[in-house]
Amino acid sequence: MAAWRSHDINNKATQGIITAGVLLNYAFCQLKGDNRADFIVDEQARQTLMGYRKNVLMAEHDWELVFNDMQQEPKRTHEDSDYQQQLLEQYHQLVHYLCILVSMLRKGVVLPAIVDYQVPIEQGIEALVIQLRDGVDTTFPYLDDLNTELQDDSLSADQMTVRAVIMLSAATLKHLHQLKSSGELI
Repeated sequence: MAAWRSHDINNKATQGIITAGVLLNYAFCQLKGDNRADFIVDEQARQTLMGYRKNVLMAEHDWELVFNDMQQEPKRTHEDSDYQQQLLEQYHQLVHYLCILVSMLRKGVVLPAIVDYQVPIEQGIEALVIQLRDGVDTTFPYLDDLNTELQDDSLSADQMTVRAVIMLSAATLKHLHQLKSSGELI
C-alpha cells in the first residue's frame, strides 16, 4: 500500500507543477502585450484563464486528498511524510501567488520585460517535474533578479505587483526543487 500511495502522491505533485507551469506560460503570453486578451469583453479568453486557474486549484485539492488519505494510514506505511507535507505546503503558497497573478491578468496588466524570465522558469518547472516524477537530481536554472528593465521606477503599482508575484512564484518553485526526499518509511 505504501508504494502505491507514494506513487499516487508523486503523480499528484507532478501534475500540480505541470498545471502551474501551464498557467504561468499563459500569463507570460498575456504579459507580453501582443494579442493581449481583454478579459472583460472576451468571454472565451476569460473562460480560458479561469480554466487554468481551476486546474491549478483542482490539482491542489487532489494532491491534498491523497496526502490526507496517506496520513490516515498506519504511520509505518508513510513514505517521506514530512517531505510530502513540505511539498504540499510550498504548492499551497505557489497557488496563492498564481491566484494573485490571475487577478492581475484580468485587470489587463502588461509587463513585457518579465518575459525574459519565461525560459528559465519553464526550465525550472521541467527540472522540478523530472525530479518529482523520476527521482533524478536536476539543476534549477539561475534567475537573475537584477534586470534593469524590471527595476524601472516608472512601473505602475500593478506592474510592480506582477513582477513581485512572478519572482515569488519562481522562488517557490526553486524551494520546491531544493526539498529533498529521504525515501524512508517512518
